[in-house]
Amino acid sequence: MMENKKERSADFDRCIDFLVKMIELYGAEVLEEIAEIENSDGNNAA
Repeated sequence: MMENKKERSADFDRCIDFLVKMIELYGAEVLEEIAEIENSDGNNAA
């Protein structure tokens, strides 16, 4: 049982590391695209 918790914790840590890397790589680009959509004439608004 304890090993299973350690494995889940390691998986969770890897997932968080992956998400942090994706935000570092693409976060600014995504924010720019969101700003463009918000500043558009409304044709692309969700």
